[in-house]
Amino acid sequence: MASEALAVLSSALLLLLWAWTAYHLVVLALGWPHSKASLRRTFDLGSLRNPVDLPSVTVIVAAKDEENVIGVILGQIAALQYPGDRLQVIVAEDGSTDRTRVICEAFAHAHPGVRFLYEDVSEGKAAALNRAIRHATGEVLLFLDADTRFEGDLLLRAAKFFHDHPEVDVAQAVIETYNGRPNLVAKLDKYETVAWYRGILAGKDRLGLFTPLCGTGMFIKRRALEAVGPWSVASLAEDIDMAVRLSAAGARIRMLPARVWRQPPYSVRDFIDQRKRWWGGALQAFPRALGQWRNPRMGRRARVDMLLQLVSPLVLVLGTAYFGVIALLNPLPDAVSSLTSATVMGILTSQLLLLGVVVAHSITRRSARDLDLIPGIYLYWAMQLYAVLAVSLAIVLRKPPRWRVTAKRQVSVEPSDRTEAGAEAFLPPASMMPLPNGAAPRILPPLSGDHPAEDPRL
Repeated sequence: MASEALAVLSSALLLLLWAWTAYHLVVLALGWPHSKASLRRTFDLGSLRNPVDLPSVTVIVAAKDEENVIGVILGQIAALQYPGDRLQVIVAEDGSTDRTRVICEAFAHAHPGVRFLYEDVSEGKAAALNRAIRHATGEVLLFLDADTRFEGDLLLRAAKFFHDHPEVDVAQAVIETYNGRPNLVAKLDKYETVAWYRGILAGKDRLGLFTPLCGTGMFIKRRALEAVGPWSVASLAEDIDMAVRLSAAGARIRMLPARVWRQPPYSVRDFIDQRKRWWGGALQAFPRALGQWRNPRMGRRARVDMLLQLVSPLVLVLGTAYFGVIALLNPLPDAVSSLTSATVMGILTSQLLLLGVVVAHSITRRSARDLDLIPGIYLYWAMQLYAVLAVSLAIVLRKPPRWRVTAKRQVSVEPSDRTEAGAEAFLPPASMMPLPNGAAPRILPPLSGDHPAEDPRL
């Protein structure tokens, strides 16, 4: 009787794991062509010619120990294609111990329209964002991390999107990663990022499901932010917490058909620390999301999808534990075959998305160079699992891990980097990269408020 009950329980659990994986595969399959088409579409301002149609925008950059990257993003902000009288820039520094503060102060001195806020003692990213929004005047707030890179028409694309979709309150840009010479961790993160943003999030957007915020490239209308209050300083992932609160308040979150680039984690330690924040933030937000089960301001599909996303850390742990138990319970003669079956099933359920993206990308490029990453998925799986277990234990013990900045590199691109086979997959457009040999980017002043259609850079 006990063996029959165990068989029924294990079969039910296996079906749940496969259903969870199949659901996300369907979302990814529907999102991929949607994302591909929207990102390839040529940007046209269309009827957005009258300056009154352009919302005032406050760009907020949170920075801590970012001396390797902060100068580049400040230069890009200064060169944005947007009327200067409708643009405000706030840099919120948070207790840096390197040259970040010096670089930001020099930039603010050279650009009087830039407001620089700093703290001698770090209070975390959420606290820095809250300090910034108290000084923000824009109708739309753009939140960027210090390592983010973007094209000069990013604000115009967002303005056009909000103009064409007045019901939208929040727009999340598609995030990609950049790195001149990626290692194993950075490459696997690259493919996971592609699967997440170009596949799953695009599918969520197409199907009207729960669309989360992702830390950078976030456009939020002021009225929506004021309705839910400040960023949560207690959350390990303030972006997912904010997405849940905005969705619960009835705000409409969509994916913006524009890209921004960020750096990946490079070391095992940075990767695990990053995933502790992400997974821990999801677990912290789950009770709040569960309380929205009957919220009429959210559609049923969005509510279910939100819970499925936030329960992902537990699915990872549950799936791994299931296959381990099945392998151990089998008789010794079958141990090898059972372990092999468990490993194969584990890859299919927990890593099928990443595995599929690596293979598909290799087929598209007609190159087998990246297929050697597949064994690394085992390492990727182990690191994810460790991060989930560690942060879950810390939350249970009410000792959440300390927020730590992911280390950034000073990435410059020599001509040889772009000619190397496959390098383009890991680099943003050349116009967004600093000059070779560490030369400083050319700083352009903000636009003077001329009619946007008359500006030669539009």
